[in-house]
Amino acid sequence: MRALRSIAPAGEGAYDAVLAWDVFDRLSETERRAVATRLVELTADGARLYTVVDSSGVQVSRPVRLTLAGPDRVRRAPAGAVTEAGSPFLPAHVERMLAPFEVVQAISLKGGFREYVAIRRE
Repeated sequence: MRALRSIAPAGEGAYDAVLAWDVFDRLSETERRAVATRLVELTADGARLYTVVDSSGVQVSRPVRLTLAGPDRVRRAPAGAVTEAGSPFLPAHVERMLAPFEVVQAISLKGGFREYVAIRRE
């Protein structure tokens, strides 16, 4: 959330697309609302939001930080504690959470993940 706060408010050059993979399922309900509100401030009408959430109900693994160690190597390091699984994200919950983005496509993926495509509507 700190990174989102540091982005200047959108004006004429508002963002047209946002990728939020593996984000909302790692946040508390309050943080989810704050992120969704901030994304509305940063995007233009008609902007697309692509998000993937874990709806499996299985414990989330420890987050990792990937760092380039060379032109052909990546270094992996733990970047936080193991988090417990939250309640599964149901499509209706995601739609309410993302408003005024309108979910136009929802895809169930392997392993209990769901991908959503939403468009910001004024």
